[in-house]
Amino acid sequence: MNKTSLGYLLVLIGATFTGTIGVMGKLIYAYEPSPLTVITFRATFAFLFIAFVLVVFRPGLLRINLTDLPYFALYGFLSITLSFMFFFNSIKYTTVATATILLYTFPAIVVLLSALILNEKITRYKIVALILTFLGTASVMQVYNTTKFNLNLKGALLGLGAALGAASYTILGKRAVNKYDPLTVVFYAFGFGSLFLLLFRGPKTVLQVNYPI
Repeated sequence: MNKTSLGYLLVLIGATFTGTIGVMGKLIYAYEPSPLTVITFRATFAFLFIAFVLVVFRPGLLRINLTDLPYFALYGFLSITLSFMFFFNSIKYTTVATATILLYTFPAIVVLLSALILNEKITRYKIVALILTFLGTASVMQVYNTTKFNLNLKGALLGLGAALGAASYTILGKRAVNKYDPLTVVFYAFGFGSLFLLLFRGPKTVLQVNYPI
């Protein structure tokens, strides 16, 4: 399998797993009403799993320049902490389908940010894609129906906030992987992201949650 085919396969697998996030989040809300607690568990367990894998199999990837710590802290805060907070609050106030579709508008945001930050060219094909994304988002938010639009407005705006966070994950990650291995980048992103979430929620509060087994 060539690199291009492998890349498409990994994107498909990643999208499939991402599609389960909203559904699982809705199920968890039956036992834990706070989105902040849910996302704190999610980010922390992800970080601990990645840490275990790297420590056991590739400890060399844990090394980074200390001067890059502020960059990774910002990266984790924007792309993990804020993105998770926005998305899980979005699925609480609107449907899973709406929140997920809004989240997946992030490629359009990436196009705009990559032009501003990475100096990438916006082609006419990208412009068409942006217009279609805008129209699709407007349809999902039901801007043509005043009652439903106002009812879902809070969840929709949170969903777009999650998309902005996901876009920052891509843009900032693009720069980071030019210098570090992708596993290193993900490790520090989730590390700082989960740290900020623990500070917001409070470790004691998180540990008091009791889920059925």
